[in-house]
Amino acid sequence: MKTRLFVLALLLGSCVLGRASVVLGPWTPLFKGIDHAVGTNVPDGSTPITVLQVMHAARVDLWDPDVQLMTDPRADNYAENTRETVSLSVGSFLRRNGVQLAVDANFYGPNSDPSSENLAMDVHGLLISKGTVVSRQQTTTETSVLMFTTNKEPIFVFDNQPPGSNTTGIYTAVCGHYPLIISGESVANDAASPIPGHEPRTAYGVSADQRYLYLITIDGRQPGYSDGALDSETVYWLFLLGVENAINMDGGGSTTLDMADCSGNPVGLNHSSYIASRGRERYIGAHFGVYAKPLSSFIGNLVVAPYDSTATITCQTPVPAAMQIDYGTTANYGSSVGNPALLKNHVATLNGLNPSTPYYFRITCTAGADVSRYACQFVTTNFASTLNTLVFDVTNKWKYATNNLDGVNWQAKTYDDAPWFGPSNALFYIESGPTAGPKSTGLPPTGGPQTGAAVFPTYYFRAHFNFNTNIPGVTLNFTNYVDDGAVFYVNGIEVYRLRMPAAPALINYLTQATGSPCGGDATCADVFSLSRPALRPLVSGDNVLAVEVHQNSAIVPSPDIVFGTALSYTQAGGPKPLLNILREETTTTVYWNGGGFTLQQADNPFGPWTDVPGPVRTSTFVIATSAAAKFYTLRR
Repeated sequence: MKTRLFVLALLLGSCVLGRASVVLGPWTPLFKGIDHAVGTNVPDGSTPITVLQVMHAARVDLWDPDVQLMTDPRADNYAENTRETVSLSVGSFLRRNGVQLAVDANFYGPNSDPSSENLAMDVHGLLISKGTVVSRQQTTTETSVLMFTTNKEPIFVFDNQPPGSNTTGIYTAVCGHYPLIISGESVANDAASPIPGHEPRTAYGVSADQRYLYLITIDGRQPGYSDGALDSETVYWLFLLGVENAINMDGGGSTTLDMADCSGNPVGLNHSSYIASRGRERYIGAHFGVYAKPLSSFIGNLVVAPYDSTATITCQTPVPAAMQIDYGTTANYGSSVGNPALLKNHVATLNGLNPSTPYYFRITCTAGADVSRYACQFVTTNFASTLNTLVFDVTNKWKYATNNLDGVNWQAKTYDDAPWFGPSNALFYIESGPTAGPKSTGLPPTGGPQTGAAVFPTYYFRAHFNFNTNIPGVTLNFTNYVDDGAVFYVNGIEVYRLRMPAAPALINYLTQATGSPCGGDATCADVFSLSRPALRPLVSGDNVLAVEVHQNSAIVPSPDIVFGTALSYTQAGGPKPLLNILREETTTTVYWNGGGFTLQQADNPFGPWTDVPGPVRTSTFVIATSAAAKFYTLRR
């Protein structure tokens, strides 16, 4: 029997090292145009490598038309040499940008070990993202540049001294510390290396024909597993891979190679020393990512639609096949459902699921002797009491202003806020203490740091959002991080006061808040909900939420300001299920998402309706197609 197995199996460091010295494992396809290999070394004197090493290599086919490259885009509120990018783990960069492979790139500052994500970063050396220069070549120490044209042609500049090489026509560029291989010759000098000793290493290399880009990581600082590498030992691995030119990138705790799983979440390929010591990836200032398509699969056009107690899964095969789905709350599955009929269009409903629960599933399609499988995960929703839908998160973009707007109808939907700052990401802040969310955008006059001087009495914020008011029983939920007080408006109408003088007291630019958040810092959420009639200004379509944030009267002068709001809405019960019909030749399948319904049928759309014999209370329902028309509906 021939078997096509599409369940991806990864060796995440559970390598059994025998007395085999250097071993380079086989290339395993991860995505179309991206392969992965693992190399191990046990020192036995037969090679120049004298320590335990585990090397991970990703081989990227630059000639694959579907492969695309990217680095960090410019940060919001971009400021050269100050806020060029923001700190992110490699996994967060992968998830945020939707790439399939990600690795650490340039050195960065001012803090090489940021305490959180979304902090302002200054990238060292050249960094170009999708044709935009994020960081110019200004450093004289990190000067080894790898550039790519729009058609992914690689170009090395090994000593790119300021002001740097011409970047016209360059679409992507990164900068490392120094070269390792030039035109097939090693230039590594361990005695003179600016990063001496056995350390975790990251290196980028390109094959002689310029077809393959190699991204390699060598794990270190983990005795008994991998001790790290010298520059000469990094070159040894690069030569084994067939690299013609290569440069050394940021390494140490930054050395991380991640891939995307079937849900777009990061999976570590190497063993980051930072995870080993801190339990998480390091937040770094520069990353390199690769977009790629999935591997060609017999099982295509897969759509997974989770509900509260059900999930429908549809897919297609190029030839008629039988389908079975194994599923459960662990990777051992435990339950199964399927259809033995030979079809090209497949649908199955998983019934009796628990709300808000992760589930594993594996699809098996059998066509004669050919068996194809695909495995992934999903999470069910929760409609047990209310359906909660996020409108925007606490890091939402806002326009903002600091000038006195007394007498100006700045809250109105039609107000022109083009001259305002932004739009920029919350949380907005002048703060030296803790906050519950990322400090994303520093506010005037200090740009973020708390200096002890007075801040402005009032800050004004505006954000547009779309909403459908045709939802019965709707409630808007506000989750806020505010230091100190605020007034909220929807389409120009005041809807809520938080730690402000109660209505009908007038609010102006100098009005002070009546209190402060917990502990004096925005470390816990101020949550409130509004429903009709308080939400009478809400309209179908575009709306404007306007907020003014005021300082606490107990602190004169007030030294800090924090603002961010997440908006969601709830609706009693879940949405009505959609009844679907899938026809192929003599087979008709009726299916829906949701439990507690009974399938009914009629000879015309006006009834009379009767229960389908059974009765049928769970999806899916397969019938033989007949010449007579039938109509179907659901009743609760």
